[in-house]
Amino acid sequence: MSYAPGVHIADLDLDSLALLALDGRLCFHCPLLEGERLSDFAGGECCVQPEVLRRLVADTRSGVKVAVKDGQVVGYAMFGRPGFFPNRTRLPFPFDDSGLLIAALYVTETAEQAGVDVGLLLEIMDFAGEAGYEAVQAVCRADNRSSTEGPVRLFAAAGFRLTEPVNGLAMAQIGLEEWDELQQAGEEAGSLNEDR
Repeated sequence: MSYAPGVHIADLDLDSLALLALDGRLCFHCPLLEGERLSDFAGGECCVQPEVLRRLVADTRSGVKVAVKDGQVVGYAMFGRPGFFPNRTRLPFPFDDSGLLIAALYVTETAEQAGVDVGLLLEIMDFAGEAGYEAVQAVCRADNRSSTEGPVRLFAAAGFRLTEPVNGLAMAQIGLEEWDELQQAGEEAGSLNEDR
């Protein structure tokens, strides 16, 4: 699906995984996966190995979405069952096992300005509903809960509740029923791109 001119968002599958150059400008990283250093979540660069991505892609209750423009990955999101992300237990937030966990949602600066992060979030919310999850939760970088930048702004504009930041991280949560009500009312979800 396309949310910005020239950008296509799709599921990363086992066939397309082999086609991606993971050592390019935008590196897949997700500190909630095993083998990742949790301390890197607040700003370091750490890469998810292709074999870990294969397991995530193969799991029917988890996935990876990629945003591609002109053959280059300009954004991605990793999400799934909380139990799939072993490093989550090191965080100071309670995780709902009945909720989908967005473990990573990254876009380039240019892609963010074009609303690609909004497109990835909308795709994840659709996946969560279709997969029967009751809620969606995410861990994101946050200096403060009222930040006007990046993931905090995105999740707040989408109607997610945000915790107070702890060590530069915040938890964002929303129930699927609440999300559906927002969608139907056209309140927060309809204004996501207008807030840019």
